[in-house]
Amino acid sequence: SYCSKKIPEWIESPYKKFDERRFIVGVGTGENTKISDSSARNEILKQIKVKIKEIVEEETHLKSEDKGKSVSIQEFAQRKFGESAEGILKGAIIKERFYDSKNKVWYSLAVIDKDEIAFRASEKLNESDMEALGILKKIEREIEEEGKIDYQKVLVAISEAEKIIENTAENKIILELLGRKYALISEEKIKDIKDKIESPDIKVEGTENLLEPIGEIEISAKTYSDSKPITGLPITVRINEVFGRKEITLSTDSKGYASLSQIVFLKPGENQIKIVAGKKKEVVFNVKVGRGSFRTQTDFNFLKEKINRCLTDSGIRVGENIDEKASDSEKPVEIKIIGDIKSRVNYSGKDFAGEDIFISETSINLDFRNPKGEKLYEKSFFGRGIGKRKYESILNSLENALGQMCEGKISITEKELDLLIRNLNL
Repeated sequence: SYCSKKIPEWIESPYKKFDERRFIVGVGTGENTKISDSSARNEILKQIKVKIKEIVEEETHLKSEDKGKSVSIQEFAQRKFGESAEGILKGAIIKERFYDSKNKVWYSLAVIDKDEIAFRASEKLNESDMEALGILKKIEREIEEEGKIDYQKVLVAISEAEKIIENTAENKIILELLGRKYALISEEKIKDIKDKIESPDIKVEGTENLLEPIGEIEISAKTYSDSKPITGLPITVRINEVFGRKEITLSTDSKGYASLSQIVFLKPGENQIKIVAGKKKEVVFNVKVGRGSFRTQTDFNFLKEKINRCLTDSGIRVGENIDEKASDSEKPVEIKIIGDIKSRVNYSGKDFAGEDIFISETSINLDFRNPKGEKLYEKSFFGRGIGKRKYESILNSLENALGQMCEGKISITEKELDLLIRNLNL
């Protein structure tokens, strides 16, 4: 009876009647049953939050040693688990009530059956797992039938499967809070498929020797997994040239091949060209380059100095350093570099202090030609600068453009800058 004079045992020892391995129990009090029922459920929530705190602290320790990151992980985990805790609380049932007439207070006993909630959550997870597996097995059948792996189609299938898993993620969290585990077969399947397409086997062939620093190289990369070619796979080719790094993105064809034919300017000696297939697999292709000599022609000494520094830092001899007494067979072929500069100044108005603001854009173009005057290669650099005076904005844009060529700062005299401004009618 609610109004029995004898205080029930469950008020002082709720877990004496309920095995804590299976049940979560909470006792609440209040001036009426509505308040005492809510208080009992809140006691259960407190116990769940203790479990959340333990899990969050463990995840935080595993994922990051960095304090800043730890805070963000804790906040995310608290939100994630907090929402699921409310889901668990919906399963709470008021098993008992007692009214203490002497103290005029109601007691309520709320109980959650962990087995029952875990069973329902597991059923929902199993349904989602089977649905996601169906999508993944379908794409695997298509791969076997076609004898090749369509990278884009596989990504779409994985995305669809992951959305299904994500939509039922709360049930997995509920099981974790209840101290139960559920391994999704589809998650392991997704991991296996991703490993195959993001870290594929790759075979690279191509130009292994260049007689001179400037020349055409050809590279062919074949990608495959389980002996099946991967089509539509992104391939990134990274080439460190004398005047900066070049990055080229390709895509494999219907036979799993990606080919590149490119004019490059490489350093003498061994050059490592990196080929990245998918997201993880990286291979290095070596190209051996012969020596060469270059002579710079430009109206601006600072540009000539910068070009020559880039060349000598790369182990290339410039015209001034060539042994003129050497025999013709020992002399490398000399390449002429024609340097040109273009600038444009825009008046942008005034800043908050009422002072003038100028914006300048400068481009530097290098034209490489052989002794016959034929163009071999070209390279352009772009810089943008802001200043309170036209002179200042041009200088900033010019220095930014020069800074892209190679490391090391070049000083530009006021006389040289005046010459540039006059020549370009700025």
